[in-house]
Amino acid sequence: MRSIGGVEVRRDAPGATVTVSNAGGARVVLRPDGGIELHPAPGRGVLVGADLEVEHLRYRPAGGGPKRDLG
Repeated sequence: MRSIGGVEVRRDAPGATVTVSNAGGARVVLRPDGGIELHPAPGRGVLVGADLEVEHLRYRPAGGGPKRDLG
């Protein structure tokens, strides 16, 4: 049998870290501090199929250099 994905719940006081992953290499991590990490598979992107609203945006320019803040 070959694994096609998984869910890992790891104690990380005072809460837990929950990681959902698939065989393609993508991961979503829910951190105990309420943060969310999206990790697409190498060479892949993140698709948002609806309107996206943000209060603050930090990005790294395509040409390199330090991260910049927008907004």
